Amino acid sequence: MYSYHQIEHTADAGFDITAGSSKELFQAAGEALFSLVADPSEVGNDEMRNVEISGDNLEDLVFNFLRELVFLLAVDGLVFTTFQVDSLHGDAAKIGCTGGRVPRSAPHPELEIKAVTYHGFRVEEHGGQWYARFIVDV
Repeated sequence: MYSYHQIEHTADAGFDITAGSSKELFQAAGEALFSLVADPSEVGNDEMRNVEISGDNLEDLVFNFLRELVFLLAVDGLVFTTFQVDSLHGDAAKIGCTGGRVPRSAPHPELEIKAVTYHGFRVEEHGGQWYARFIVDV
């Protein structure tokens, strides 16, 4: 079980995430990111991408995952709604992402997510719960 909520941030958008596992952290982060662009119920499920990332630790992996999602949105116009973590090891992860193109009915189809920032970025584990915060430049 996981949750996310948008946080107030001047001129940018940010999220706090709580997840029951490190895998759920990726799912919640992906959902949170794309909630800025489209209602998931209006996005198709005809596009699938396998995102393979590497990093020194889980924090790097989450950050690099979000960066890759921003890239796929900017270059291919893809919004993902489901995320399946197929493998997760200390320095690598493979995540299956399913979704579709940004729908014309999207609340903010013109919104450009420019980048995930390191400002305020964190991933932590406390008592079996995972927490993350990220801010994107819009």
